[in-house]
Amino acid sequence: MILLTGATGFLGSSLLKRFLEARYDVCCVKRKSSNLHRVSEVINCCKWYDLEPGIIEQIFKENPIRIVIHCATNYGREDCEYFKVYQTNVFFPLELLEFGLKYGCKYFINTDTFSVKEIDCLWGGSRKPYKGAYTITKYMFTHIVREQIAKWDISFINLQLEHLYGPNDGENKFVNSILRQLQENVKELELTEGLQVRDWVYLEDVEDAYMSVLRQIERFGSRAFHQIEVGTGEGRSVREFVETAKRLTNSSTELLFGKRQMNQSELPCSIANIHMLQSLGWCFEHGIEEGIRKIINGKLK
Repeated sequence: MILLTGATGFLGSSLLKRFLEARYDVCCVKRKSSNLHRVSEVINCCKWYDLEPGIIEQIFKENPIRIVIHCATNYGREDCEYFKVYQTNVFFPLELLEFGLKYGCKYFINTDTFSVKEIDCLWGGSRKPYKGAYTITKYMFTHIVREQIAKWDISFINLQLEHLYGPNDGENKFVNSILRQLQENVKELELTEGLQVRDWVYLEDVEDAYMSVLRQIERFGSRAFHQIEVGTGEGRSVREFVETAKRLTNSSTELLFGKRQMNQSELPCSIANIHMLQSLGWCFEHGIEEGIRKIINGKLK
């Protein structure tokens, strides 16, 4: 059985549907306040637990959890959420690991982010990472696991996602926010120079990456940290992405590149090394034009 966290979110909800289609037994843990609109059609197809004190051990006691897939995260966009970010991104997954080990869970699949690459350049320096507490806490959790994994009888598979995008993401996320404004033909958009290079990876391709790992899960040995970068292996600048989006939406919006200052801590370039994924038989199917078209033809929420 799979224990899935973050099942009501953008990525987690899509993974949940894929797992159920593939006939995996799944149970999910969520916040009591979680919005269920993304999973309304499958809400009765799996077990759900509300996150409260003692619930994690109860889940492992009541269910034969073999695989944990951890997608829950807190981006910490408000300063007042500082402690909640640490709770969600460090202490919560450590608790999952603690009880997973206690009750014989064999695999922990973690959802990581490319932004942790900032830490290698900035740790101990005067500048803060571009995404602050979110980036630091994601880094901290995997760093703790790397140090301890040889002592733990579990396989830790770290899926480090590049710039994930797709339909039904949060309205304030970069891609969907840009597309919405272009479709509304706002007069102008103030942007940075847009020279940052990103590996734009579409939601369905990321789903396929998780499924590829699950299908060959037994190849990942225990007491080991397995790093898998998830992207296309190709880079496109933010400027190119936005210009492509404008063309595909036939928007009249004027793009004002250079009107905003780029954060000095932001990564200038991030592209995935996809050799490990390819060894699992995975390949991406969506370039940025196809990905943008699928969002435009779908329903932005």
